Amino acid sequence: MRCSFLGHADLKLPSSNRSSGVHLSGIIRAMMADMGRKWASEDEPSHDGLCRMAIGLAWEAWYGPLAFGGDYHPGEFEFDGVLFTPDAVDWERRIVYEIKTTSKRSTSPEASLHWLLQVKGELWAIGRGEWRRAGFHVLQLSPPQRIDIWGLEFDPDDLERTWQMILSYKDKAKPEVWQ
Repeated sequence: MRCSFLGHADLKLPSSNRSSGVHLSGIIRAMMADMGRKWASEDEPSHDGLCRMAIGLAWEAWYGPLAFGGDYHPGEFEFDGVLFTPDAVDWERRIVYEIKTTSKRSTSPEASLHWLLQVKGELWAIGRGEWRRAGFHVLQLSPPQRIDIWGLEFDPDDLERTWQMILSYKDKAKPEVWQ
């Protein structure tokens, strides 16, 4: 048997059903860059980055409807000119959920600043202090593979401070343009 490496697939970013404008993810990207934290380039994502994104999107597309039913993908929201799309929202219990994948040692959301910024922003924008709880469903890709479920509760003042910090970076975020 003979095996030859034939190259990599020419992966492209998928088309989006997101609206054009400033998205929470873009603001968080600007915040992380300002803090000197590495974040994948949105202009020219690496092959590895695209593969990780594909795994995360596939996991979410399969797991989300099973775990959350009709609460999965409630749509795009806008608050203070910031667009965002939570993975799931439990309207009765006032909980925002995010579905994630990671190869890092810890699956704890507390170990991931951008995950925390995302969910704190979503909670404030949806509930203005009335919504304080978030859930993370995290697929650990590194052995041993597992699904970890985390629940967090935040202080309303912390959520508001985080939102004000997010807004202070709004002008530094690159707006998304979709057609």
